[in-house]
Amino acid sequence: MDSDLVLRKTPKLSHGPLVIGLSGWGDAGNVSTICVTYLIEKLGAEEIGEIVSGRFYDYQIRRPQVRIEGGLVREYIPPRNKFFYWKASTTNQDVLILRGAEPYVDWPGYAQAVLEAAERTNVKKIIMIGAFVGSVPHTVEPVLSISTRSKSFLEEISSFGFELSNYEGPTGIYSEILELSNERGIDAVSLWGAVPPYIQGDNHKLAFHVLKKILSIAGIDVPLDELRKKGEDLDRQIAEEARFNPELRRLISSLELEYRTMHRFPSYTV
Repeated sequence: MDSDLVLRKTPKLSHGPLVIGLSGWGDAGNVSTICVTYLIEKLGAEEIGEIVSGRFYDYQIRRPQVRIEGGLVREYIPPRNKFFYWKASTTNQDVLILRGAEPYVDWPGYAQAVLEAAERTNVKKIIMIGAFVGSVPHTVEPVLSISTRSKSFLEEISSFGFELSNYEGPTGIYSEILELSNERGIDAVSLWGAVPPYIQGDNHKLAFHVLKKILSIAGIDVPLDELRKKGEDLDRQIAEEARFNPELRRLISSLELEYRTMHRFPSYTV
């Protein structure tokens, strides 16, 4: 069987991780996609390959997009899973990034392609980004939860201030990648944050906090001022809306009370 992975270049990472962000079920607030896109753009990362994606999707469920201008088809956009690589010019900082879409079928085959890319580029750590809608207020700093199959890796990254996940239930592609990574001897972690239920659209505030943690783990320097400002703008937008929306004010207050009482966020892993 031919490989689903196509790499036009195979750089060897010195110590940098593979950072994965996938759209789909585990991308509430588009946090996962925002994080990897921000990294790619700010670093100027080079596209070096992709997972040939057609067989992993049901186009009746997730239809490709098309752009037509004046009757002329300008662009046809199916789900894509692309790898990007960056290395600093003066230090040994480096990173491999996968920006894609959660597959619908053959998760083992998709995970195999991800791990093949990791092994061919000498990746030793994988960081996967997810977000879910949870009963949390926007008025406190987001708490991020993690899960991994590696006890030693868990001990290593726990010092970064994560909550350890406790969850049992349906899961997604990240769990498949965690299992295969464990079999291959590659440390992998699934990192999650909760999006308040009353925030619609992009959540740059949570993306800022997620990416700040990832950069600390990876040892990469990327200015986050733009993400932080968008997060602050979101807070102001919610505060303004709440002034004229009593129902929203009550919801925020109830979530704040729940947080003060429980002093924890729900944790989740996919």
